[in-house]
Amino acid sequence: NHNTFGGITCNNSGASAIFSNGCDNAFSPNSDYLFAPGSGAWDFNGFNQQLKSLAGSTGVIENSQSNLSTLSILGTQNTTFSGSLSGNIGITLLPGNTGTLTLNGTSGQTGNTVVSGGEIKLSTPQPNTLFPQSSIVVNGGTLLNQTQQEIGNVTLSSGELHIASGDTLYVDSTFTFTGGILLVNGVLQINPSGTMLCRTSTITGSGQF
Repeated sequence: NHNTFGGITCNNSGASAIFSNGCDNAFSPNSDYLFAPGSGAWDFNGFNQQLKSLAGSTGVIENSQSNLSTLSILGTQNTTFSGSLSGNIGITLLPGNTGTLTLNGTSGQTGNTVVSGGEIKLSTPQPNTLFPQSSIVVNGGTLLNQTQQEIGNVTLSSGELHIASGDTLYVDSTFTFTGGILLVNGVLQINPSGTMLCRTSTITGSGQF
């Protein structure tokens, strides 16, 4: 069944418990989802899920199926998720989103990270908040890299991509920069065998390229 309730959905199950979606938006897209400490996993099971926000100091979101599942956020909350995502899962901040999602965990999800509204901060103390072979697409929102992140491909067509001082964004394959703002106060590094496609856009900042 599809749910439409608002408010907070709190996952307070035991660590061995697994919630599994049986349809798209099994949990209400109008709710804020919170993983309580020590809670179990959430298996998207090949379905898509929209939320107002995602938060928690722990927690696992996974996709046990081979087809892509997408986690979409459309809300106003500033939250931090320190858990992990794994399997074929993409993350999308939708147009109209005005909140900030800070990712403090290390994830192995293979789907793309798309920022069309609001802001995503990559802030893990250890390298690679996102899976290194996945891709980043910024087309309206802001992505702030505050870690040592290796990534397969980056596309910046509108919005903003910031690399913080002391941090590095290493692109393995292709960086496509056709619009928006690229602010480099840290290091932007392209694999020697990779490609940067840049039109008339300008790179700003005090960092290195």
